[in-house]
Amino acid sequence: MALFNSGLIVLVIDDNRQPDWYPIDLFDVVDGSFPDNWLFAQRDGGEAGTQAVWGHPRLVNDPALDDSLANQDSEARVIFWREIIMPDEVEKSREKE
Repeated sequence: MALFNSGLIVLVIDDNRQPDWYPIDLFDVVDGSFPDNWLFAQRDGGEAGTQAVWGHPRLVNDPALDDSLANQDSEARVIFWREIIMPDEVEKSREKE
């Protein structure tokens, strides 16, 4: 989740199974709780950029990652799936090797 252009946006997996940022106004919040491991960081994007980010530690600690995801960068999508969405499955496959 991020504060961008003075509006709240959320990172979701779209119908094409790609991560992308969408305005929160498109959704109804059913459960407002956050995962225990989520972090928060301010950004210096000014009024026309990203002012703050809440989320997975990798997303919050790597400002370039959220920009890359917004630009549909293929490497950023791999990081998103491997480290944010499916870390347990990746770890299990490493243990089998």
